[in-house]
Amino acid sequence: MNTMTLLHQSGDTILMKPKAVIQILMNYKFQIEKTLYALENFICEKYYLFDPHVGDTACQIRAFKLLSIIKSNKKNIRNDINLIKHQSDKIIHLCDFYHSANKIEKTTVYNLFHTNDLDVEISEESVFLSMSCHLSELKIELENKKFIIDHHKLSLTMCVTRKAAKKLVHHYQKKISEFSIDYILEIIECCQKYKQIKPIIQRSILHDADGRKTLPCYMTMKILLHTTMKFNKFILVNMQIRNNINSKKIIFIYNAIEGDCQLLCKKKHKDIMNIPLIIIDAVAEDLNKNFNSKDVYLQRFNELDLQKLILAYMAAHPQYPSMQRFNFNKQDAQELSHIINEMNEMWIFAIKNGCCEINKGLFFIEHIYCDTPINKMSIEYNEVNRNVAVA
Repeated sequence: MNTMTLLHQSGDTILMKPKAVIQILMNYKFQIEKTLYALENFICEKYYLFDPHVGDTACQIRAFKLLSIIKSNKKNIRNDINLIKHQSDKIIHLCDFYHSANKIEKTTVYNLFHTNDLDVEISEESVFLSMSCHLSELKIELENKKFIIDHHKLSLTMCVTRKAAKKLVHHYQKKISEFSIDYILEIIECCQKYKQIKPIIQRSILHDADGRKTLPCYMTMKILLHTTMKFNKFILVNMQIRNNINSKKIIFIYNAIEGDCQLLCKKKHKDIMNIPLIIIDAVAEDLNKNFNSKDVYLQRFNELDLQKLILAYMAAHPQYPSMQRFNFNKQDAQELSHIINEMNEMWIFAIKNGCCEINKGLFFIEHIYCDTPINKMSIEYNEVNRNVAVA
């Protein structure tokens, strides 16, 4: 069951002092407001607000999960909005009551919520969207394209200690990573090709140093591409080609059915400008200046195929250099031998063709997320840039 209490990590049985009761109610009110903000913006198709920094190297899973929520019926989300609005009115009245009360008895979080019927059951999708949106708001991008979380901003907004803010962020990150793993297991269950290896996938789940669940990037991306590209045939690539002198950006669209990439053109591709797609931000370190034009670059790209390049990058991902790390038992290793061999071949392919950390010459992925092309352009390209290939 997914309830609003998931959003503020409560439910303990420790007696709280009166001030703590008011603080819990104010925090809960804050979470309700944030959830409403997230869900209403989701309905308004502002998908760029749902790109959290979790730190589990699973942005690709969250992108595909967000896409699946968008593709599904939004009726559940609208129902949750109505439920939460009703709860919002109730919590406002209760906060006013406690603020004006002469005496407040000690109570537990559990009793506080159940006595006043504060909790409300909402869909897993709404919990995922709320947490994703909140973490996205707290994300700060550094000069090296890395992200950190602004715990100080959260502590000031919620009037809690920095330690409490970090605890809440960590709770969100762990829950989002769990949602990501559950999503992979759900689509495996519905996919005949991979259903038989579901037990092996479950046994390969690891916990990183911060307790977040992780899976090998290559296997998850292979499953995601196989299951998702059947109903969503386009991928948008936002590419930056850099050399020692300058850099230029090009945006192109990949058609999985035709297996080729074309420069994005507003007129030519007007039918997909408002359709949510998987978007990949990537770079090419063209130090030898092999790509003196956009056409030359796209020609090389189409020779190799985008899906193969994506899988090659995942095979050479620095966190998962080899599936041997997962120490499969003998039987599992035999069942996955073809995938392990395939991954090792793709690793070599990545090094040779420039899709890895040590060779970024062709296609090195920096981030994967979900949004519409029109949103992407309005955010990043609101100023005229002659290097951007958009007609």
